[in-house]
Amino acid sequence: MKLDTLVLTIVCVVAAVAATTWLSILILAAIQVPFAWLALLPAALVGFIV
Repeated sequence: MKLDTLVLTIVCVVAAVAATTWLSILILAAIQVPFAWLALLPAALVGFIV
């Protein structure tokens, strides 16, 4: 795999994770879930990816 393809893939994955986290935070803030659950979102995303 070429380096530019690898970098593009990593950038797309990071952007998708950031967008998913941002949307999740907006949804959870809208329904006023306690902030302890927000700390679990990144861990859940990492667990899902790995």
